[in-house]
Amino acid sequence: MTTKTLLKGLMLFVCFMLLAGCWDKKDLRDNLFVSGIGVDYKEGQYTFYVQVLNFASIAKTEVRSPDASVAWVGQASDSNPYMAMKKLNEYSSQQNLYYGHVNCIVLGAEVLKKNISKLFEALYRSSDIRYQTWLFATDQSIEELFASRSVLDLSPELTLLHNARPEGPLDYALVPMNKVRLFLKNYEEAGNTVMLPSLSINSDTWISKGKGAKVIVAKGVYTFYNRQLRGSFPKDSLRGTRWSEGGHAFPLHVRWSNGEAVMIVTRVRKHITPVVRGSELVYQMKVSATMRIDMLSGKLSTAKLTEQVKEEVTEDIISTYERGAAAKVDLLGLEETLHKHHYSLWKKHSLEKTGKVGRLEPQVEIYIKDSSIFKL
Repeated sequence: MTTKTLLKGLMLFVCFMLLAGCWDKKDLRDNLFVSGIGVDYKEGQYTFYVQVLNFASIAKTEVRSPDASVAWVGQASDSNPYMAMKKLNEYSSQQNLYYGHVNCIVLGAEVLKKNISKLFEALYRSSDIRYQTWLFATDQSIEELFASRSVLDLSPELTLLHNARPEGPLDYALVPMNKVRLFLKNYEEAGNTVMLPSLSINSDTWISKGKGAKVIVAKGVYTFYNRQLRGSFPKDSLRGTRWSEGGHAFPLHVRWSNGEAVMIVTRVRKHITPVVRGSELVYQMKVSATMRIDMLSGKLSTAKLTEQVKEEVTEDIISTYERGAAAKVDLLGLEETLHKHHYSLWKKHSLEKTGKVGRLEPQVEIYIKDSSIFKL
């Protein structure tokens, strides 16, 4: 064997030694898959929470211990939210926290008083977290929310935290759900009032093993204007927002002296025209809604039923408007139209400049397209 051949072989051997190979590979068992993130603030410290699901407990198996922990909740605190996030990773028992499966973020009530844009700037230093995650707020314990179970002890992925799609049309119509991308877009936009759904735990509806089962529900919203928290509103005060938001079908319960009806609203359209009368700004809000009858008790003509529904819808809109105006909050999103399409008027009559929401003049049109089996 010649010296030249030996040198070639030696060089080839050195090249092979420099190859990375699989020395840095990580198995699935080396990762903790984070499904939810929470951030709270107290006494100058940010507390960072993660929810990690126990896949062995939520998998479909024939034998599963009812006492098995479905979700683990971790927490760490620091004066900086990003450092609290890093600190928690150090306490994960040599396993890496993987954030690529996060599909919900929960913010504590005290955090909402801070600059949320800077908070998200810190959180999204982790490139694995997506902007399409559901975003919520709460004034209750984030740890308790993350540790709660779903009905029948099924996967936590089936709770409102992870499954906020409008399958429950009543709650969705009253409390619009939000994702991080859409929230931040409107949060930074001038003239927009942004709503963030507020979660709580309900123990009065479901019973398991003789005691109330804790189920996550939407109880209302927090509102923001010009990057500042403007207050919170319970779900019952938001009935008018469903006629402003449109969206998915939802039920409407109408009562009168000798009967009642349940309508399914299938389509909502709105048009807002701002006008100035003297020195006063007036929003002319035209709402048209298409619906069908789902339940009817009592005899009523189509014209009378349409009038009853019209009165109910008008009352919803005015009630929500007045509740917001009293707190100097634009719950119906009226100023968004003023800012986008009448900028010169907005500069003179914005909520920030005048300190009040313009006067509302609602006009409602109702179309009943299907009476089902009921004769009118």
